Amino acid sequence: MSNKTIYCSLDIETSGFDPLKHEILEVGFILFKIEDLRFKILEEWTQVFKPSKEVSPQVFALTGITQEELNSAPKFSEFHEFLQGKLGSAIIVGHNIVFDIKFLETFGIKFSGQTIDTLDLAQWLLPTHHSYNLENLMHTFGISHKDAHRALADAQATLKLLQKLLGVFAGFPKELQSQIKSLIKPHGFTWQDFFEAKISPVNLPAKISSKIIGKYNSFVINPGKIYNFNFGENYIESVASSLRNKGVNCLLVVPKAQQALDLYRMGLADETVFNSDISFDEKKFKTFLNKENLTPEELKFLLKVLVWKNTNWQTKTVLDLNFSFFGGQFKNLICGKILKESKAAKLVVTDQKNFLQSSTATKKQTREVVICGLNELEQAITEDLGTKTSWGYLIYLLKSFYNPELNLGKEEYKENILEGLAAADLFFGLVSALLKSQTEGFEYFKISEETENNEKFIKIMHAAEHLSDKLDSINQVLKSEQLNNFKENLQKFFADQPNRVRWVELAETRCALVSMPIQLAPLFSKVLKNTKHIALADALGPQVLFNYFIQRFGLENFKLETAKAEKKTKQGDLFDLVRSFSGKKIKLVFHFEPRTATADEITDLILNKKSLPGAVLFSSSLQVRDYYEQNFEKLKEQAAILAQSATGGGNKLLRNFGISKKSLLLATDKFILKQLNNSNQVDPVQSLQVNTLILNRLPFEQFSHPYQEAVSKSFSNPFMEFALPKALLNFVNILKFFYSSDLKEFYIFDPKLAKEYASCFLDLKKLF
Repeated sequence: MSNKTIYCSLDIETSGFDPLKHEILEVGFILFKIEDLRFKILEEWTQVFKPSKEVSPQVFALTGITQEELNSAPKFSEFHEFLQGKLGSAIIVGHNIVFDIKFLETFGIKFSGQTIDTLDLAQWLLPTHHSYNLENLMHTFGISHKDAHRALADAQATLKLLQKLLGVFAGFPKELQSQIKSLIKPHGFTWQDFFEAKISPVNLPAKISSKIIGKYNSFVINPGKIYNFNFGENYIESVASSLRNKGVNCLLVVPKAQQALDLYRMGLADETVFNSDISFDEKKFKTFLNKENLTPEELKFLLKVLVWKNTNWQTKTVLDLNFSFFGGQFKNLICGKILKESKAAKLVVTDQKNFLQSSTATKKQTREVVICGLNELEQAITEDLGTKTSWGYLIYLLKSFYNPELNLGKEEYKENILEGLAAADLFFGLVSALLKSQTEGFEYFKISEETENNEKFIKIMHAAEHLSDKLDSINQVLKSEQLNNFKENLQKFFADQPNRVRWVELAETRCALVSMPIQLAPLFSKVLKNTKHIALADALGPQVLFNYFIQRFGLENFKLETAKAEKKTKQGDLFDLVRSFSGKKIKLVFHFEPRTATADEITDLILNKKSLPGAVLFSSSLQVRDYYEQNFEKLKEQAAILAQSATGGGNKLLRNFGISKKSLLLATDKFILKQLNNSNQVDPVQSLQVNTLILNRLPFEQFSHPYQEAVSKSFSNPFMEFALPKALLNFVNILKFFYSSDLKEFYIFDPKLAKEYASCFLDLKKLF
């Protein structure tokens, strides 16, 4: 480490993401060096620049830069020589710094080529952290970041983040530190010297889980029943608590694998069973770790897994490894171990996907089974008992044996894999070329009697036969059950199948052939064939929703029963469990308005002194954008605004919401429902605490999707028996997502509230 080396923490703000179309609005940097193994700041600088084109309201809203600042600012060209002199020879430090450097290079600034990206460092130093965006990391480490998205403030924040990340490394066990240094030594990473700096260790707080146990300890769950738990209750933990005290071997099936992992971590489950594709394989990891000539990307991934393996509370599954930015391409190289349950375990927990796909029925025969989550079960059955043969999955499957791009896997498979990849590209490329009608966007091609006789479809069918033959030939060598299943699903798609709807999903980089069941009752009956003792549970609220699922799954022989707590609660006191943890009395007031709300009316509600934090849900992303742009100036003084598509992706938006007590979420109802269904995030946001929730429409769905259209037609009264329960379910799920002891006011605006059928929505008041 040389005392003469100059580092520069750099950040820029721009008018957009394309350097060929947009301009630099602000630059901020901090020059520093390492002296006596410590950071020493040499200079701080920032400047706003006048653009030649109009700046969008979204940019003003995101950055906080004002039109007045731009009007009086110099042009970027006037500071070109100054910036070149300051930045040209320095090692550039930044968070996702590639964007800043490419933008400045487009405007003529030349760099040394040496960079340190705190985003890269955060991903392997914090392998299980839920979010790697700068604002969230600042919040996690307790670093003040008042002027987020201003260049100098972000540069300062990045430098503080770098010091905190080095502190995390300093807190690792000495043996792990030595192993990391040994691995990175031959590679000459620019950031290697930082690990010699004198930094105080940083120990992040361990994850603490609240255990909602004891309330149902004496409550016995019996087979043949559907249990309706209190709306708003964490009923899955209550079910687990009850089963632990039952004294018999039980299998608890929860909607998501992450929920199974959480129960295991909390000590509510004796054992968890996961699919092999998310089960960590120590032998495969060691093989990968010992590979010669590791690329920088491979090494950073291995560092991530190494830190996780040596600091995490479990290594059974990679569920809590965050692959959101990087590492997903290597996931199959550390996974694949087949997990088997212990017969001695009293309570085993698994997720619905694993339960439905399980090749053996042993655990179903020997244990009492309780399935949680009826809405999620409907989705799981349609997806997991349906078939999907996609371009992306076939590529992933083939590359799991040998990856020609990374030269990973068995060399003996190389020729067969190359043939398979070429055949996959040829077939799915042909499907896209023949069926895709739009150059951009997502579209569906529904298969009907008419399209089956279409010349294009016949060509695709013959091409599928050739692909099947090729996969058969390749599998003579690979002997893969997954590849054989893929081939069989491909063939099934073109065969006549009763109780099925088929379509092709098409996008620029996506092509998938999908076949899903319409009537679920006969399929669910087969799932339960070897299960002698089964019960189901949920906390949906209105009984009409349970009636819908009883019909959908063919559960007429099951008895619907209200789950009663150990203590009797007063009439209307349906949230005793939640209240007991919050310590607050819950008084939620509904405002059902059978009309459309104006933008000014929404703004007035938000600016009420007690309304924040709050959320406004619109019916379309266009409405979100328009409201955001037109009302930002009115709201920015009182609210920290987070708008869908304007201030980051879904996980980033929801994670950053909790940073400020004045947060205001502007999104669509579909955005929230999509987040609830997302099972790929690490430690996903389960709920948002708001004081005020404004819903600008009843969340009815337009059944233009081939599957929804086909299912709706299977009901004698599609609207009342399918569309209405689905809308009510969406409504309930949105309410559950925002429900907490803080929620005081819930406004619902929709002219449809005046309709007679809207009574089921109005009846929700009775739950409160």
